Amino acid sequence: MFFSVDVESAGAVFQKAGIETVPRFFVLPSRKVGEPKQKLGDHEIDSASIIRGAQYALDDISSASGVEVRDITF
Repeated sequence: MFFSVDVESAGAVFQKAGIETVPRFFVLPSRKVGEPKQKLGDHEIDSASIIRGAQYALDDISSASGVEVRDITF
């Protein structure tokens, strides 16, 4: 699932998550009921990988999520 949060209308979300700058990218693993909460910062994708190119970003997302993500070119 992908989503974005509007900085202007959701300031409380950013404050609670401790996010001070944007853009930020996170890959959040699913949790089972009763599992301890995890730190948001432990799941951040380096924004520089997005700038370096699609394959770098896909590699970082795959690494963080444990799910293989591939670029499919037709």
